[in-house]
Amino acid sequence: MYALLITCSLPSPDLLYGKVANEKYALLRCIVYLMYLTWELKKYNLPGALPPQLVKLPHLQVVDFAYNYLSGTIPREWASMQLTSITLLVNRLSGEIPKELGNITTLTYLSLEANQISGIIPPDLGKLINLQTLMLSSNRFTGNLPVSFSGLINLTDFRINDNNFSGTIPIFIQNWKKLERLEMHATGLEGPIPSNIYLLNNLVELTLRSCNISGEIPAYLWTMKSLELLKATMTYRIVYVLTTTAKNGRFFINKLGIIVTVSACTDSNCLHVNSGGKDITINENKTTLSYEGDGQIEGGAAKYFVNDQSFWGFSSTGDFMDDNDYQNTRYTVSLQSSTIPELYQTARISPISLTYFHYCLQNGNYTVNLHFAEIQYTNDHTYNSLGRRVFDIYVQERLVSKDFNIEDEVGSAEKPLVKQVLNVNVTNNMLEIRFYFAGKGTTRIPDRGVYGPIISAICPSLYFLI
Repeated sequence: MYALLITCSLPSPDLLYGKVANEKYALLRCIVYLMYLTWELKKYNLPGALPPQLVKLPHLQVVDFAYNYLSGTIPREWASMQLTSITLLVNRLSGEIPKELGNITTLTYLSLEANQISGIIPPDLGKLINLQTLMLSSNRFTGNLPVSFSGLINLTDFRINDNNFSGTIPIFIQNWKKLERLEMHATGLEGPIPSNIYLLNNLVELTLRSCNISGEIPAYLWTMKSLELLKATMTYRIVYVLTTTAKNGRFFINKLGIIVTVSACTDSNCLHVNSGGKDITINENKTTLSYEGDGQIEGGAAKYFVNDQSFWGFSSTGDFMDDNDYQNTRYTVSLQSSTIPELYQTARISPISLTYFHYCLQNGNYTVNLHFAEIQYTNDHTYNSLGRRVFDIYVQERLVSKDFNIEDEVGSAEKPLVKQVLNVNVTNNMLEIRFYFAGKGTTRIPDRGVYGPIISAICPSLYFLI
């Protein structure tokens, strides 16, 4: 017996723009007896809605509409098909998951990541006993994870990041003995970590960031032999010393502290940094300002830079995941455009935490100007415009903006924004500004690994001495 794979491509411009008419399926009806058929319309920026007419292809097994501009809901008509894979990530789909999808027991792969789907997860999905990959990240799901998920014993990859679930991390995760990747950051779920998670002997990657977990890091996490990557942001007290038994893994526990030793310096009262760019001089309010660039400073998973001439520096932690670059070195981005000022055409980015500090600063009350522009997303009707960047801003260890979103603040991408932080007290000659990714927002638009804090420039200035 032979399997035949046909990948359907777009035959005409009207399909490119989502105007799918019934006659377009006439040709496909002629091949309904094929043993294997794949419908792949990926990265065409298709508008319109998902076609329920696919049900007319009873032998269709794989549907891939990833990276388009589709809206509307998931057709419940698809539930009568014998699909093995549904990929709808990065679109504008809304509404709830049809409970009827639980009838597609042939499904092994379901990706709904990076849409606007809301509501509770239907318990009927627990009937998908052959499911191996389930990706629901970056949506608007609420409620508890269904208890019926305990029966998904064939799962190898489970991701529910960036949602609004409630309740605790479910104990039934321990049933997923084949699980290799578990991502649950910024889900809305809370701890504790299920005590029997150590039974997951095949687990390679574990992400439990921003899960409101406190206490002690369970010692057994460090002894899981297959675990190569643990990402956690918790108010944990570390009571277990990491030894050479974990030499093959990468473990990130985000607890940033900066210590600067200074022998002698001259106090200053202002700073201008062009983040991710070069030294530039600009005219601002009839004043000429010189910005020092840091674009020549290479990045790294744990980068620490000090400019001992101007008494400032930055610290960056983390490695961009899922971008096919194990040790990332691209921590600056740029966009050449005639529509935005030069200061905003470059930026420094970070996958987890980016901290700028200025020491030898005169004590006093400061106004801190933070310059932003979203230059990795677009202002058009393509999937490149669907990204959502969210991070937190701390000044002097005080949270001044939670879930900060540049586009929400200014209305669009590629548009400058100056955020003023007033009444910043400097009492120990040190100013610290930290941008922190708490797990919210998309991570795969326009490409995998695009997320985290972004900053174009910083400019603290003295308001009055104290």
